[in-house]
Amino acid sequence: YSTRWLLYSAVATGLALGAKYSALVVFFIMCISVVYLYSRGTREQGGAVKAALLYLAVALLIFSPWMIRNIALTGNPLYPLAQGLFQADPGGGGGLHITKLSPLLMRKLLYGEDLWYILLIPLRIFWEGQDGSHRYFDGLLNPLYLIFIPLAFVGVKRRDTGMLAFFSIFFLFIAFFTVDIVTRYLLPILPVVVIFVVIGFSNLMAMRRARYLTILCMAGLFAFNGWYMVNLYQKYRPMGYLSGGETREEYLDRALPDYAVIRFANANLPDDARVMLIFAGDRGYYWDREYFYGGRGGGYFVRAVRRSADARELKGRFKAMGATHLFIRDDLLGRFAKDNLDSQGLERFESFYRKELRRLYTRNGYSLYELL
Repeated sequence: YSTRWLLYSAVATGLALGAKYSALVVFFIMCISVVYLYSRGTREQGGAVKAALLYLAVALLIFSPWMIRNIALTGNPLYPLAQGLFQADPGGGGGLHITKLSPLLMRKLLYGEDLWYILLIPLRIFWEGQDGSHRYFDGLLNPLYLIFIPLAFVGVKRRDTGMLAFFSIFFLFIAFFTVDIVTRYLLPILPVVVIFVVIGFSNLMAMRRARYLTILCMAGLFAFNGWYMVNLYQKYRPMGYLSGGETREEYLDRALPDYAVIRFANANLPDDARVMLIFAGDRGYYWDREYFYGGRGGGYFVRAVRRSADARELKGRFKAMGATHLFIRDDLLGRFAKDNLDSQGLERFESFYRKELRRLYTRNGYSLYELL
């Protein structure tokens, strides 16, 4: 077993941790795999532990600049994760207020999906995925992958195929029960999917009677990718901006449905404003005012409405968290309120909207409100 490749892997994992926290699951799996592989290959338990510690140290060293930055800014090296571990009162700061409802239950409440249909999500991603739709996983995978993936396990038995399958299934299992399933959260296993597609293609080509069918399926796979790229280009039309015919503001306003309201807020809100983002996708890159998340799942909102006696008390709960303004995707919040509040709660919610909020600006289904 090569130490060089161990270091390459550790460096790649460290970079992945700095890019997306979903790599924490990969980090855990890889550390366990290093111990397993080295103990099996060398029969030396001590050497396996040393290899794992080396892997751990190098990956964390590469990841350390991001952790140091987070500690300096928030006191939490994994911000916004593990708030309760690193902060005594995570609910009052500018952190991420995460609902206690599971992602699977949230899909049932928001979209009315049955359990059997939810369990098909790993397959549905391939034929239902849509860019820009959180309900449909905010991304599309090539459905023709489903032809070649099973074929990777036909024919010659390969130990690495089994290990890659274990890695993919374990990662998918963790993601399935801990986060809202969107395609970008599954990026760590997409290279494995491509490897399976290549192996499946090779196995099918080895069957003489199926060669023409294999070539036809592969041609369809590349045609689908080409069709997707053309549609993606037509959707964003970047050349206007890249050639200087369109300003940055004009391009973002066209490409991002929430940008117009964010731009209005940046230009008009006072410097000390604190904006709570509710059902807005937890996207804060373009905000120039202080903001914090109200929770993608709506858990805080439901609790606040249920625990408030009237609209004024509900407003007080938002202000107690430091919010001066609310940035809301109106259709999602309205649908969520109807699905999760009783008649009295809905009455308080509607009274809160009418009496305690002032709409400052709305566009493309997003609105900015001021707490009166």
